[in-house]
Amino acid sequence: MRKPLVFLCLAAMAGAQNQPGASGPRSKARLVRVDVLVHNKSGPVAGLTADDFTLLDKGKPEQIDLFTPITERDPNPLAQPLSPQVGSNLVNQRGEHVRNATVILFDRLNISVKDQAFVRKQVLALLSSLKETDVFAFYSLGTKALSVVHDFTADPGPLIRAAARLNAVQAAPADPAEQAIQKRLEAALVPEQSLDAVFRATLTGQAFASITRHFAGVPGWKKLAWISESFPLTFGSDFNRRTELERDLTVAMATLQEENVVLYPIDPGGVGAGQKDSSVPSDQPVEGSLMPNANASIPQNSGALSDLSTMQDIAAATGGDAFYNVNNIVAAVQKVVDEGDISYTLGFHPSDKTLDGRLHDLNIKLTTKHDGATVRYRKKYYAVRQDMRERTPTAAELVADPLEATAVALSGYAQPDPARPGFQKVDVSVNLNDLELEQQGDRWTGAFDLGLYIASPAGPVGSAQTINLNLTGDQLKQALLSGLVVTSAIDTKNQPVRLRAVVRDKILGSGGVVDIPVAP
Repeated sequence: MRKPLVFLCLAAMAGAQNQPGASGPRSKARLVRVDVLVHNKSGPVAGLTADDFTLLDKGKPEQIDLFTPITERDPNPLAQPLSPQVGSNLVNQRGEHVRNATVILFDRLNISVKDQAFVRKQVLALLSSLKETDVFAFYSLGTKALSVVHDFTADPGPLIRAAARLNAVQAAPADPAEQAIQKRLEAALVPEQSLDAVFRATLTGQAFASITRHFAGVPGWKKLAWISESFPLTFGSDFNRRTELERDLTVAMATLQEENVVLYPIDPGGVGAGQKDSSVPSDQPVEGSLMPNANASIPQNSGALSDLSTMQDIAAATGGDAFYNVNNIVAAVQKVVDEGDISYTLGFHPSDKTLDGRLHDLNIKLTTKHDGATVRYRKKYYAVRQDMRERTPTAAELVADPLEATAVALSGYAQPDPARPGFQKVDVSVNLNDLELEQQGDRWTGAFDLGLYIASPAGPVGSAQTINLNLTGDQLKQALLSGLVVTSAIDTKNQPVRLRAVVRDKILGSGGVVDIPVAP
């Protein structure tokens, strides 16, 4: 009797996932999106149109083919709260589409052990100071890669209360959910021992890539507040090892740029701290800057870091800012969280001749009537034919990733299958606006793989099926508005499991992942 209510919820979520700016089936043409922040002396500037902007690619004006203003969140939304039985990768517990979001990344890998206890206190003070209306996620990076303490779509209240209790050295309450979040937070703040720069560089790059996939479907100004003392670019005396690992980080940073993720490095060490890695002998070059001749074999157009030597430059390349020698990170991170309530997304289609596989400079200007206003945006893009968000990892890698991919918006609901004991019957709603569809006569065709998997330390368990689409114009119109619901089943053996649905577009390769609650 409850299933019709869930279908209504899935349909409502699909409608929310389509906002803002959904416009129908995607085009094969390469679309370059650039998120833009405009401020004047009074603050963020609202009400701008495409005619207020000029966009240049390597100095050449481009036609603005996409223009989407992202406005401030309604403090009193009319959205229907999300059922705890339904999982979504882009709709929060209040039923709102996540936008203008902030990831707070506590990087224990790249903060010296001697500073981590001090920084832990700052992190607790920060988290306990945030508001329940703030749109943020909190992750910790350690030797076992990312750990997720709180994500965009969850209620931030339990995390804020847990941080306040730990900051005041109070025990967890009796409520199991509050105990669970406090336990996750405590584990995420345990100091980590220093690792070799090889591993730190690899894990940092992997974390950036994962966060970028998680940000892919989030509209607005997407911010990564990275609490770290150093950027792992220096790798000892072996030249090849330095250049290879630096190239890995170059790819990670370019990925941030391509998804318009704005980087805000925050050095929490206070005056005089964070300028070098204490694990590196004093006769070694200082980490956080490039070693002499480290880029000799790397073309200057090969990546976003190849011509950058400071965290400030790295941040500026994405449209962000760096905070150095911060004695108290609360004000710095709150500034990041508050920034970007009003932004604009511009898009253009480069010509085939323009797509030369190189890194291109972007320049965005305002018309003369907006003299005095400042404009922030990412400074470069890769002029390649395939959007980087379409280079999705395999289903097994997506299931193992601690974060959900959001290039395809998904929601899901599971319930015991009465016909097969031990099985869960699963409904997954797929946003067709995020898939590649082709018009053939009066029909629209496309295909995607849908997999249901149980995540486990030994690897994912489950299977996938291919869904072939052949829709009339009316069917397509309805599906774009309400989402396409696909029903599958998986054997959970009546055990508490982490159930994930994975969707991959057969044409584009873009993907989405959603965690689906399983009732005990």
